[in-house]
Amino acid sequence: MISKEELLNDLQMVKNKISQIPSQNLYKKYGKYSTATLHRRFGSWNNALIECFNDIIKEKSKKRDIIKCSQCEEETKNPKFCSSKCAAIYNNIKRSNPNSCIKCGNRIRKNSICCKNCIGIYKIEKYGEKTIKEFRDIPASKNRYQSVRYHAHQIAELHNLSKKCHYCNYENHFQLCHIKDIGNFPDSAKLKEINHPTNLIFLCPNHHWDLDHNLLTL
Repeated sequence: MISKEELLNDLQMVKNKISQIPSQNLYKKYGKYSTATLHRRFGSWNNALIECFNDIIKEKSKKRDIIKCSQCEEETKNPKFCSSKCAAIYNNIKRSNPNSCIKCGNRIRKNSICCKNCIGIYKIEKYGEKTIKEFRDIPASKNRYQSVRYHAHQIAELHNLSKKCHYCNYENHFQLCHIKDIGNFPDSAKLKEINHPTNLIFLCPNHHWDLDHNLLTL
């Protein structure tokens, strides 16, 4: 069993070697024994230093970076606010309307995300985060992209796209088309990119066929 005297002698030896009271990291590098042994025999690292040198290492306080107060934007070294007053004002503002629509900010019921007017838009936008790969993984079927096209119609309604053939202005019968075909997008492409309003257009059946067969330039 290692005696206290041996541990203290080794601490003194390390101090003489490095010309300063050793920290735990320096003792691990130059000392003979483990710091865990000193902790066990003396109760703590500082207790060992006091018994050996009658002194401890005084750690320098870390310099705090100067930031801007989250409330008043005054410069401060505090973690977030320059004063308790600013903290109170900021937090009270946040708590004053805890249940608000994430789209328009109007009051909503507890545990809701959006108001009735915005919930449809929110669902359309959330569905737009899906990638086309999720639909390509469906077993081969001609209706594989049916949900993608349904989402495209929702986007067209949301952005009030003109419901007539973009090429000949025929209004009696028209179809919603993708200018860049769905199949030409990579697996990582999201629906919000594929069904972006700039990639959607209404065409009559004839011009839709021409577009699909590269006979029409928009």
